[in-house]
Amino acid sequence: MRLANDSWSCVSCHGPDPGANRNNILRAADRPETLVKVISTVSAMGFLSSQLTEVDRADVTAFLGNIVRINDPSAALRVWPVTLEFGHIPVGGTSARQFVSIGNPSTASAPVLVSVLATDLAIALTHDCPASLSPGSSCEASVTLNPNAVGLLRAAVVVNSPALSQPMVVGLTGYGSIGPLSQLAWVQSAPDVRFEAEKGGPSVMHTLTLSNPGTMPVELAWTSITGPNANQFKLQGRCASSSMLQAGTRCDLTVTYTPSQFAESKAVLQLRSNQGNPPALRLDGIAISPQTTAAPIEPLTTTTGGGCSIGPPNQRGHDPALWLMVLIAAGVSVLRSLLRPFAMPKIGKPA
Repeated sequence: MRLANDSWSCVSCHGPDPGANRNNILRAADRPETLVKVISTVSAMGFLSSQLTEVDRADVTAFLGNIVRINDPSAALRVWPVTLEFGHIPVGGTSARQFVSIGNPSTASAPVLVSVLATDLAIALTHDCPASLSPGSSCEASVTLNPNAVGLLRAAVVVNSPALSQPMVVGLTGYGSIGPLSQLAWVQSAPDVRFEAEKGGPSVMHTLTLSNPGTMPVELAWTSITGPNANQFKLQGRCASSSMLQAGTRCDLTVTYTPSQFAESKAVLQLRSNQGNPPALRLDGIAISPQTTAAPIEPLTTTTGGGCSIGPPNQRGHDPALWLMVLIAAGVSVLRSLLRPFAMPKIGKPA
């Protein structure tokens, strides 16, 4: 990522995500001879001939081979992001937190995680990975950098498992500094940015605010989104690369999520600068099944003026119970008229 004099190197032309294979960087995967040939023939890379030793070239190409294995669709484990960059950290201080996600993409097997390690004592690493990562699950390693000397620090986070032919390596860089320094920060405190949208529906967006609370202006470099579903998130906004964020000011960055048929999409947003980089942000996209609205139930109505109707709704008809009561009343009236001649005469009081 950087050279010992703190100048940008690989990322200047190839970007911060080697897996994107920008400018065919993966042609040199596990092939030091290819890197030597490119350095000697591509003018923009000629300066590296005096900067990289034979050991350096072997390390760079081995790391690119590691990237190819991580991106292999048949890999037993998935690891993202593949680079962590902390920027400048005060000597004796602590960087902002970055993290590495480790997932089991299988739907059947459960590879055993032997270890998640850091290669340098200046790296503070904690993780929540179980002994066995079940199918479809993931875990996370949280990483901070604590430099004890001025200068560039290059190290790695290493994931080992018997399910892997070789360990998976996440490259790490930081720079121990003294003197005035600005540490960038997101105004939101949570490390998660959650999106919800209907499957097949329109995109949704979140606007993030980046703050420079320090005393030094900051040159913003690359902002990247990496991870298994990175293509469903897009960057927009005013926190542009190569722009300056003055001390005490802020800028906005908008992230758009486009839902797909996947129920959940995961990625990570990383922003780089020439000062202290802000924490990485998790991007979680949730695709919700469209809501189905049931047709309203039409109420049953009668047009008979009361009582119970056995006819279809909204159909005029006769109520049999009403007619039965009419017949009974008529019968009672006829019976009373027939019995009237036989009624007993009234008996008066005695004189």
